[in-house]
Amino acid sequence: MNKNLDSLILTILGQKVLLDADLAAIYRVETKRLNQQVKDQEYSGLSIIPSSFASLRLCASHKNFPAQRRKVFSVSEFHPPNAMTENEISRIVVDAAVKLHQDLGPGLLGSVYEVALAYLLMKRGLSCVRQLPIPINYDGLEFDEGFRADIVVNDLVILELKSVENIAQVHRKQLQTYLRLSDKKLGLLLNFGAPLMRDGIVRAVNNLPES
Repeated sequence: MNKNLDSLILTILGQKVLLDADLAAIYRVETKRLNQQVKDQEYSGLSIIPSSFASLRLCASHKNFPAQRRKVFSVSEFHPPNAMTENEISRIVVDAAVKLHQDLGPGLLGSVYEVALAYLLMKRGLSCVRQLPIPINYDGLEFDEGFRADIVVNDLVILELKSVENIAQVHRKQLQTYLRLSDKKLGLLLNFGAPLMRDGIVRAVNNLPES
């Protein structure tokens, strides 16, 4: 194993792990870029997990952590592949949301769907941060917490979750505002209160190139 990694390896619930930020520093790439690019591979039981406290706490809180590890790959063979796009992430999110709705059904608290969806997405290899404060700047005024995004996936896609009978127009406008203020290109409004999940999905874009 790379000697530079030995001093950085942690053990969480018996599982050897490495923080994504540490690995990014070794390969001299941005953490965001690494998380977008890395593909799952096996290497001596080493797992790469998000360094953000919220995501790390979510990973470590599950007793079956090894089964849901986020990024596992061969350090010796690492090379940055093509980044996952917003549209590729969107397809994974929609598929996971449909499965979750089929398994649990409509009508539960929104927080239940939020935790469960983040869990499913992380099992599928995506990085998820729940209730992420988004700072905004207006005419020189800085607000540390302009709003809280329900889930941010791979630091690219904002997910806003609802559990209501019908999505209101204000919900659509709210998501569009979130995208503009956070400079994200894609957001999904997911209403788990809809009889059919696919009828409860609203897509919002902010200068997202067609692909």
